[in-house]
Amino acid sequence: MPPGTVCYILFTYGYHVQDFFTHILYENDNDWREMLLHHIAAIALYPGFVFGGLMGGGVLVAWLHDTADIVVNLCRICNGLNLKIPTSFFYFLMVASWFYTRLFLLPYFIYLGFTSLKFPEPVAHFQPLVYLEITFLMVMQLLHVFWFGLFLKMGYRLVMKGEQKDLVQTVESDDKESPEAKKTQ
Repeated sequence: MPPGTVCYILFTYGYHVQDFFTHILYENDNDWREMLLHHIAAIALYPGFVFGGLMGGGVLVAWLHDTADIVVNLCRICNGLNLKIPTSFFYFLMVASWFYTRLFLLPYFIYLGFTSLKFPEPVAHFQPLVYLEITFLMVMQLLHVFWFGLFLKMGYRLVMKGEQKDLVQTVESDDKESPEAKKTQ
Protein backbone atom coordinates (compact mmCIF):
# COMPACT_ATOMS: atom_id res chain seq x y z
CA MET A 1 0.00 0.00 0.00
CA PRO A 2 1.46 3.41 -0.96
CA PRO A 3 2.47 5.71 1.90
CA GLY A 4 -0.22 8.17 2.82
CA THR A 5 -3.11 5.86 1.89
CA VAL A 6 -4.19 5.29 5.48
CA CYS A 7 -3.81 8.99 6.25
CA TYR A 8 -5.90 9.98 3.23
CA ILE A 9 -8.64 7.49 4.15
CA LEU A 10 -8.70 8.68 7.77
CA PHE A 11 -8.82 12.36 6.79
CA THR A 12 -11.61 11.86 4.24
CA TYR A 13 -13.55 9.62 6.63
CA GLY A 14 -13.22 12.25 9.35
CA TYR A 15 -14.47 14.87 6.92
CA HIS A 16 -17.56 12.78 6.08
CA VAL A 17 -18.36 12.11 9.74
CA GLN A 18 -18.01 15.83 10.56
CA ASP A 19 -20.05 16.80 7.49
CA PHE A 20 -22.76 14.31 8.49
CA PHE A 21 -23.24 15.96 11.89
CA THR A 22 -23.03 19.46 10.40
CA HIS A 23 -25.67 18.45 7.88
CA ILE A 24 -28.04 17.12 10.54
CA LEU A 25 -27.60 20.03 12.92
CA TYR A 26 -27.26 23.09 10.70
CA GLU A 27 -28.17 22.62 7.05
CA ASN A 28 -31.54 23.12 5.39
CA ASP A 29 -30.91 22.68 1.65
CA ASN A 30 -33.43 21.58 -0.97
CA ASP A 31 -31.67 18.23 -1.24
CA TRP A 32 -31.44 17.65 2.53
CA ARG A 33 -32.76 14.07 2.44
CA GLU A 34 -30.65 13.11 -0.56
CA MET A 35 -27.52 14.54 1.05
CA LEU A 36 -28.31 12.72 4.29
CA LEU A 37 -28.51 9.47 2.33
CA HIS A 38 -25.19 10.34 0.66
CA HIS A 39 -23.55 10.94 4.05
CA ILE A 40 -24.89 7.66 5.45
CA ALA A 41 -23.62 5.74 2.41
CA ALA A 42 -20.21 7.44 2.59
CA ILE A 43 -19.83 6.77 6.30
CA ALA A 44 -20.86 3.12 5.79
CA LEU A 45 -18.36 2.64 2.95
CA TYR A 46 -15.21 3.60 4.85
CA PRO A 47 -15.19 0.84 7.50
CA GLY A 48 -15.75 -1.72 4.76
CA PHE A 49 -12.85 -0.35 2.75
CA VAL A 50 -10.56 -0.37 5.76
CA PHE A 51 -11.53 -3.62 7.48
CA GLY A 52 -12.14 -5.54 4.26
CA GLY A 53 -8.70 -4.78 2.89
CA LEU A 54 -10.18 -2.71 0.06
CA MET A 55 -8.19 0.46 0.78
CA GLY A 56 -7.09 0.89 -2.84
CA GLY A 57 -10.71 0.95 -3.99
CA GLY A 58 -11.64 3.26 -1.13
CA VAL A 59 -8.93 5.73 -2.05
CA LEU A 60 -9.99 5.62 -5.69
CA VAL A 61 -13.64 6.32 -4.86
CA ALA A 62 -12.73 9.11 -2.41
CA TRP A 63 -10.36 10.67 -4.92
CA LEU A 64 -12.97 10.60 -7.71
CA HIS A 65 -15.36 12.43 -5.39
CA ASP A 66 -12.79 14.94 -4.19
CA THR A 67 -11.71 15.99 -7.69
CA ALA A 68 -15.25 16.85 -8.78
CA ASP A 69 -16.03 18.52 -5.44
CA ILE A 70 -13.23 21.04 -5.97
CA VAL A 71 -14.90 22.40 -9.10
CA VAL A 72 -18.37 22.26 -7.49
CA ASN A 73 -17.16 24.43 -4.61
CA LEU A 74 -15.36 26.89 -6.92
CA CYS A 75 -18.60 27.27 -8.85
CA ARG A 76 -20.57 27.88 -5.64
CA ILE A 77 -18.03 30.44 -4.41
CA CYS A 78 -18.21 32.40 -7.67
CA ASN A 79 -22.00 32.19 -7.68
CA GLY A 80 -22.15 33.42 -4.07
CA LEU A 81 -19.98 36.39 -5.08
CA ASN A 82 -22.23 37.09 -8.10
CA LEU A 83 -19.33 36.66 -10.54
CA LYS A 84 -21.17 35.72 -13.74
CA ILE A 85 -18.29 34.82 -16.07
CA PRO A 86 -16.28 32.75 -13.55
CA THR A 87 -19.52 31.06 -12.40
CA SER A 88 -20.34 30.12 -15.98
CA PHE A 89 -16.80 28.87 -16.59
CA PHE A 90 -16.74 26.75 -13.43
CA TYR A 91 -20.28 25.54 -14.11
CA PHE A 92 -19.28 24.00 -17.43
CA LEU A 93 -16.09 22.61 -15.88
CA MET A 94 -18.17 21.21 -13.02
CA VAL A 95 -20.60 19.48 -15.37
CA ALA A 96 -17.72 17.98 -17.37
CA SER A 97 -15.79 16.80 -14.29
CA TRP A 98 -18.94 15.47 -12.60
CA PHE A 99 -19.92 13.56 -15.72
CA TYR A 100 -16.46 12.09 -16.22
CA THR A 101 -15.63 11.17 -12.61
CA ARG A 102 -19.05 10.27 -11.21
CA LEU A 103 -21.14 9.20 -14.18
CA PHE A 104 -18.46 7.53 -16.30
CA LEU A 105 -15.50 6.37 -14.19
CA LEU A 106 -17.33 5.48 -10.97
CA PRO A 107 -19.91 3.19 -12.67
CA TYR A 108 -17.05 1.55 -14.54
CA PHE A 109 -15.22 0.84 -11.28
CA ILE A 110 -18.46 -0.37 -9.66
CA TYR A 111 -18.88 -2.79 -12.55
CA LEU A 112 -15.28 -3.97 -12.25
CA GLY A 113 -15.68 -4.48 -8.52
CA PHE A 114 -18.87 -6.46 -8.98
CA THR A 115 -17.54 -8.68 -11.76
CA SER A 116 -13.90 -9.22 -10.85
CA LEU A 117 -13.29 -8.50 -7.16
CA LYS A 118 -13.19 -11.88 -5.47
CA PHE A 119 -11.59 -12.74 -2.17
CA PRO A 120 -9.31 -15.81 -2.24
CA GLU A 121 -10.51 -19.05 -0.65
CA PRO A 122 -9.00 -18.60 2.84
CA VAL A 123 -10.96 -15.33 3.26
CA ALA A 124 -13.87 -15.98 0.87
CA HIS A 125 -16.28 -15.42 3.76
CA PHE A 126 -15.61 -11.67 3.26
CA GLN A 127 -17.17 -11.70 -0.24
CA PRO A 128 -20.58 -10.41 0.98
CA LEU A 129 -18.70 -7.30 2.16
CA VAL A 130 -17.82 -6.56 -1.47
CA TYR A 131 -21.49 -6.73 -2.44
CA LEU A 132 -22.49 -4.54 0.49
CA GLU A 133 -19.87 -1.95 -0.50
CA ILE A 134 -21.08 -2.07 -4.11
CA THR A 135 -24.67 -1.56 -2.91
CA PHE A 136 -23.66 1.63 -1.08
CA LEU A 137 -21.73 2.77 -4.16
CA MET A 138 -24.80 2.18 -6.31
CA VAL A 139 -26.91 4.29 -3.92
CA MET A 140 -24.34 7.05 -4.30
CA GLN A 141 -24.41 6.57 -8.07
CA LEU A 142 -28.18 7.13 -8.16
CA LEU A 143 -27.70 10.31 -6.14
CA HIS A 144 -25.02 11.47 -8.59
CA VAL A 145 -27.49 11.05 -11.47
CA PHE A 146 -30.10 13.02 -9.49
CA TRP A 147 -27.68 15.88 -8.82
CA PHE A 148 -26.44 15.86 -12.41
CA GLY A 149 -30.06 16.41 -13.46
CA LEU A 150 -30.20 19.43 -11.14
CA PHE A 151 -26.95 20.72 -12.66
CA LEU A 152 -28.42 20.45 -16.15
CA LYS A 153 -31.55 22.27 -14.99
CA MET A 154 -29.33 25.04 -13.56
CA GLY A 155 -27.45 25.18 -16.87
CA TYR A 156 -30.67 25.51 -18.79
CA ARG A 157 -31.70 28.43 -16.59
CA LEU A 158 -28.25 29.98 -17.00
CA VAL A 159 -28.27 29.75 -20.80
CA MET A 160 -31.95 30.46 -21.51
CA LYS A 161 -32.76 32.99 -18.78
CA GLY A 162 -29.36 34.24 -17.65
CA GLU A 163 -30.34 33.17 -14.14
CA GLN A 164 -27.59 31.99 -11.79
CA LYS A 165 -29.43 30.06 -9.13
CA ASP A 166 -28.11 27.15 -7.07
CA LEU A 167 -31.09 24.79 -7.01
CA VAL A 168 -29.41 22.59 -4.44
CA GLN A 169 -28.60 25.14 -1.74
CA THR A 170 -31.52 27.51 -2.26
CA VAL A 171 -34.42 26.68 -0.01
CA GLU A 172 -37.48 28.10 -1.66
CA SER A 173 -40.25 29.25 0.62
CA ASP A 174 -43.74 27.95 0.05
CA ASP A 175 -47.18 28.74 1.38
CA LYS A 176 -46.66 26.51 4.41
CA GLU A 177 -45.11 29.28 6.51
CA SER A 178 -45.57 29.34 10.22
CA PRO A 179 -48.29 31.64 11.61
CA GLU A 180 -45.58 33.75 13.30
CA ALA A 181 -43.86 34.38 9.99
CA LYS A 182 -47.13 35.46 8.35
CA LYS A 183 -47.86 37.90 11.20
CA THR A 184 -44.57 39.70 10.68
CA GLN A 185 -45.27 40.31 6.97
